Amino acid sequence: MSERLKDQHCYPYLKYNHPYIERVFKEQYGIILSRREIDDINLLFTLSKTRHNKEDGAIATSTALLKKLNKNPSVTRKTWKEYGLVDDTGYWHCKGSCRPGFLTEYWKYLHKEVYRLKKQDGYTKEGIFVKRGKRYSKINELPIEDEREGEVDVQALHNHLKYLKYQLHIVAASEKNKVRQSIYDCEKMISYAEDNDGKVKQQHVRNPHGRLFDINALQTIKKDVRNVAYNGYYDYDFKNCHFTIIHNLFPDLETIAEVCKDPDQWKEDMAQQLGMTDKEGRKAIKKCLQSLLYGASIKSKKGVLEHELGDKKQKFIEINKNLINDIKQIRERVEKKGPFRYHGKDFYTLCTLLQTIEGYMLDSVKDDAGAVALFFDGFIAPKNDADRLEQMVYDRTGIKVQITEQKL
Repeated sequence: MSERLKDQHCYPYLKYNHPYIERVFKEQYGIILSRREIDDINLLFTLSKTRHNKEDGAIATSTALLKKLNKNPSVTRKTWKEYGLVDDTGYWHCKGSCRPGFLTEYWKYLHKEVYRLKKQDGYTKEGIFVKRGKRYSKINELPIEDEREGEVDVQALHNHLKYLKYQLHIVAASEKNKVRQSIYDCEKMISYAEDNDGKVKQQHVRNPHGRLFDINALQTIKKDVRNVAYNGYYDYDFKNCHFTIIHNLFPDLETIAEVCKDPDQWKEDMAQQLGMTDKEGRKAIKKCLQSLLYGASIKSKKGVLEHELGDKKQKFIEINKNLINDIKQIRERVEKKGPFRYHGKDFYTLCTLLQTIEGYMLDSVKDDAGAVALFFDGFIAPKNDADRLEQMVYDRTGIKVQITEQKL
C-alpha cells in the first residue's frame, strides 16, 4: 500500500504521512485501516498545523472546508471520533456549521509515533519537483550532493521555545500561526541537535535546474529560530537577490535599476507614499514586489496584492505602472519569446531562471566561506570578508550583488 500511495499524483502534504499512520495502527493495535480512513486521519495532521487549530489542543473545521477537500463531513468527523482522535463533547458554540473539538491524548501519541517512525526511516516531507506542470523527480530519489554541519546553541533554543510558548497565549489571534510555526521549527532544531551532539546537519540534493534543497527542509526554518540557533556565527545574505539578478541580465531597464540602487530606501519611500510606515507595511511591499516578479496578476481580487495592500492596491499599481510594465516585458522575453539562454542552459520560465542563478551564486562562495548552513539566498558562516565574497560571485557567475553581513 505504501508504494501505491507514494506513486499517487496529489499534493505532497496529503500523502507523506500515509504509510506511517498505517504502520502505527497495524503494528501496535492490529487494526487495518481503509484507504479512506487513512486519508481522513492524515487530513487531521494537516489541519492541526493550520489556522483551524484554534487553541492548544483544539481543532475547528467547517462543513464547507471539508466539502472543498472532497470529504464527506459527517463521515470524516465520525472517523476522527471513532478512533479517539477528537473529542467533540461539550464543544463551544460556533457560527454556521463549524464543529470544534479537542485533540485527545491519543492523537498526541499517534502524532509522536508517526514522527518517530519517519525520523527512524530518515524520511521527511516528500518534495516533488515540477517541470512544466508534470512531476518528474522526487527529493528522496536524488543523491546527496552537499552536506553542512554546524554547532547550534541548544540551551538558547530551549529558552527561546519557552518564550514562544508564552507568546502564544498573549499575541493577537492573527499572529498565532506565525508563533506556532516558530515553535514547531524550534522543536525541530532541538531534536536534530540533541541527536547529533549539539550539531545540526544539512543534507542537500540538487534539482535538475541547479538549486539546492535540504532533504529535511531546514532551509525553511523561521528566521527568529535560525538566529538563536546559530548564535555567534554570521548571517550572509544576497541583498535584493532576484531583482539584482534581473538588473544584471537586463541593465537597460531604468525602473529595475532604481529598485536595485537602494532597495531599503525604495521600500521606505513606497511605504510612506502608501501610508504604510510600520515594519509590516514594508514587508507587505516586499511581498508584492516578489509576487509581481513571479507572475501575480494585478487584476485578481484574491491575489497577493489584494491580500497585502487592501484598498491601497490601486494606488500602488498607479505609482509603479512603469515597473509593472517592465516586469511584464521581462516575463515575455523569457517565457513567450524564449527560451532564454544562460551559461549554456535554456530557460522557459522567469522563476526557474532566477532560482537557478541564485543557486549558482551560492555555489560560488559556500565552500570558500566555510558555510555551516545554506539558505536559498544566503548562508550562515564564520566571519568572512563580504567584499571578497562579492568579487567571487562576480568572477564565477557574472552577477554583481551586494552581500550583507550580520552577526548573530
